[in-house]
Amino acid sequence: MENDRRKDAYLKQSGRKAVTGRQRRRLKKKAGRGKGRDTGAKDGKEG
Repeated sequence: MENDRRKDAYLKQSGRKAVTGRQRRRLKKKAGRGKGRDTGAKDGKEG
């Protein structure tokens, strides 16, 4: 599952032991692509 690879890369770069809640939501949103999931026009990019 390519989402796990993305998570591992994030953890390596950030030096964390686990993903934060915010990061987990971002990963879930990215993983939702192509699964008929609504990734919404209201793109949740927090700034």
